[in-house]
Amino acid sequence: MIGSNIQCFRLRRMQMAGFFKRKAYDRLAEWKRVSNGRTAILIEGARRVGKSTVAERFAQENYADYLLIDFSLE
Repeated sequence: MIGSNIQCFRLRRMQMAGFFKRKAYDRLAEWKRVSNGRTAILIEGARRVGKSTVAERFAQENYADYLLIDFSLE
């Protein structure tokens, strides 16, 4: 179960077709506006649909600093 301090959304391949789809980016922008820095966000989805890419691009464009943590075992 996800705690009340974490918002969650899923990415689907069709949402990330092409370089970026506005829908995923807009969901992140809405989270930032509503949470005002008080909550975390969990981005779920199948492998290789662009979760890390959209999160990193959003961070680059919306924050002066950000921390990228990669839990992959590669």
